Amino acid sequence: MKYVEEGVQRVQRAAKLSYPGFYVTPILPVTRTELETGAMGVLYARTIPSVVEGSVEIMVEISAPLILYATKGTLHGILAHEFLHYVDFARRFSRVDVTSDSVSGTIFESYFSDEGRLADPKVIFNDRTLIRLIDSKVEGGIKDQKLHQKTIEKWLKPGLPSLMTSPDSNTVSLPITAILSARVDPYLKMKLKELDEVKSQSRNPPSSGE
Repeated sequence: MKYVEEGVQRVQRAAKLSYPGFYVTPILPVTRTELETGAMGVLYARTIPSVVEGSVEIMVEISAPLILYATKGTLHGILAHEFLHYVDFARRFSRVDVTSDSVSGTIFESYFSDEGRLADPKVIFNDRTLIRLIDSKVEGGIKDQKLHQKTIEKWLKPGLPSLMTSPDSNTVSLPITAILSARVDPYLKMKLKELDEVKSQSRNPPSSGE
């Protein structure tokens, strides 16, 4: 857990924001698709929103094999990548429009696959090395063959706990009432507001005087 704690602290320093709650699971999520026969994906970490005491809370799930077999750089890159998912969820939940097409009745379906939109790491982090780790280790899928090999040989082949999932199962249904009372870090809300203002100014630059 030493590298996890170091990674969380590093992300917090780079973003000047608090890392969301996280926990370690001894069950390794594994996914297969019908389109790719024999293809297997390992979900070493996931950012998952859930309802806690009537409010949405965003948590990062870290698999045990990631802690056991990943290098420090890979682990830090993945923790930073999951933080970007956290920022994206916070943005979506803080702006949810209960009259929008994304809401059906009282249920909001949220996808937490890696194909979703992510915050720009260059905007969120001031640590260039951390940004490079995200690009080199995580962008477009985790690029660490030693991690994959160790996970297969030492975890999956011996039959240690795993859970087979499908990409379609990476969804969570949340009540609108829980989303409206989502627990979002107030400092993150301020950061999101600042980013929106910067984006708005870039889209609508002030006109020069005649």
